[in-house]
Amino acid sequence: MESLERLNKLISYVEENLDGEIDNQTLSRIAVCPLAVLQRLFVLMTGATLTEYVRLRRLARAAYDVRGGQEKVIDIAIKYGYDSSDTFCVAFKRRYGMTPTAARDTNAILPDYDRISFTPFIKRVKGDVTMNQSNKVLKTKWHQPHAGSDHHFHPLMDKYQGQNYAFNACMALLMKYLGESKDYDYWFFSGVSGDCFTQVYGQDLTKWYQCLSHACFDEHLIKRVFDACGYDYTFVTPESFSANREKYLQKVVSHIDRDLPVIVKGLGFPFEGRLYPVEEISCIVGYENGGQVLLYLPDTSTTPTPFPLDIPYTLVFSEEKKKAPTLPEVYRQAIANIPSLNLASPRNGVSFGAHAFLDWAEALENGKFDDIPVEDLDCWPHYGAYLCIIASNVSCPHFLNRAKELCPDIKELPAINAVMEKMCAHMDEFCRLEGGFGMEEYKLKDRELMQPVCEMIRKYAGFYNELLAAFR
Repeated sequence: MESLERLNKLISYVEENLDGEIDNQTLSRIAVCPLAVLQRLFVLMTGATLTEYVRLRRLARAAYDVRGGQEKVIDIAIKYGYDSSDTFCVAFKRRYGMTPTAARDTNAILPDYDRISFTPFIKRVKGDVTMNQSNKVLKTKWHQPHAGSDHHFHPLMDKYQGQNYAFNACMALLMKYLGESKDYDYWFFSGVSGDCFTQVYGQDLTKWYQCLSHACFDEHLIKRVFDACGYDYTFVTPESFSANREKYLQKVVSHIDRDLPVIVKGLGFPFEGRLYPVEEISCIVGYENGGQVLLYLPDTSTTPTPFPLDIPYTLVFSEEKKKAPTLPEVYRQAIANIPSLNLASPRNGVSFGAHAFLDWAEALENGKFDDIPVEDLDCWPHYGAYLCIIASNVSCPHFLNRAKELCPDIKELPAINAVMEKMCAHMDEFCRLEGGFGMEEYKLKDRELMQPVCEMIRKYAGFYNELLAAFR
C-alpha cells in the first residue's frame, strides 16, 4: 500500500508540473527508488513508459487549452514544453488527426488521456488471482524497411510497394500475431478479397470509396477471407456494437490481452488537416483505462492513437483455428471469383468492374458536380481514389505471379496478364490527362476538359470486359 501511495504522489507531482519542468531526481525521491527502477516499474504497471505518460498528458492539457480558444497556439506550445509551434503542430496532428487551428475552428471533440490513479484492484480469472491491467499496447512483430517505422509499430501499409488497401494489411498484421505462415501476406489477401482485380465507383459524393473491401465490408467478405486462411471469426455489425457496447469493449480487451489485434471499420481519416468520415479500416492494437479508451493504427502512422467510442463501429475478431485449404486451392478460387465480383449488381450506390468505369465517366460528363461549389469539392475522394485503384491493381501483379507459380495450369492466367499489361501501358497517359493525381477541383466541373478523361475511363471499361471474356 505504501508503494501505491508513493506512486500516486508521483503522479500528483507530474500533474502539478505539466506546464513546467519535471525533475528526474524529484521523481526518484518521491518513488524512493532509482529512476531506472521506477521507469521499469511504471511500464509493468501501466503498459506505457513514464515519458510517454507525461507527453500524452501534456498533449491532453494542451488540447483543452486549444479548444478553450483564449491563448495563441505558440504560447500553448511553449507552455507545455515544445520548442516551436511547428513541433507542437506535428505532435498534435499525429495524436488527434488535425492541426490545433482546425481543432479550435471546428470545436472538435478530442479524445482525452486520463490521469492515472494506482489502486490495489484485483480481479479473478479462471480461479487465479491477478492484478487488473489498466493499459496495454501490443508489442511490434516486425519492421518494414522504407516504411518510416519508429521501431514500435510499422505503418499498416507500405506505400512504397503500392500497398493501398487497409483491410488486406490488417489481415496480414493479424496473421503475424497469430504466428501464421509468411504466405499469408498483404498480397495474398489482396487477391482473396478481390481488391486487386476489381474496380469500384460510388455515387454518394459524401463518401469516400477506397476499394472493394472498403466499399463492401460485410460478412460475405469476412467469411471468404477467413476461410482462406483457416480461422473462425466473429463479425460485429455497427448495430450490434451500439446495443452491446460494453460486452464488445471487454472482448477487445480480452483479445489485446492475448496479443491479438482486432479489425475495426468506421474510423474517421485525417487528411490534409481535415477528418474525413470515410469509415476507415484499421487494427485496434491497445487499450487504456481498462478498455474505456481503445488505440488504433491510423493509415501510415506508427503511433497507436485513441478514437471515440460513442459512434457505431464494425468489429472483426479472430477466433479458433480450423483446417485451412491448401495455397493452390485458395489461388484457384480467388481467380475463379473474378467474374462474380466484377459482374455483381450495384448495391448501396456502388458499382463494380466495367460498370464502375461507365458510371464514373457518366458522372463527369453529365454534371454530377454542377451544383457543388468548387470550395466544397475534393479531388481525391471524387477522382483520385478511383485512379489510385487502377494504379494499385495494374502496378502490383504479386498475386498473379504467385498464382502462376502455384497453379500454372489455370487456363485464364495468360489472358488476365495480357489485359493487365494493356491497362498498365495506358496508365501513364491516364495520369497525364488534366493532371492525373494532381487534378484540380475546378476541372471536375468543366465537361469539355473532362471529355478526354472520360474517353480514357471508357477504355478501361473495355479492358475489364476483355478480362471477363477470358473466363468464357
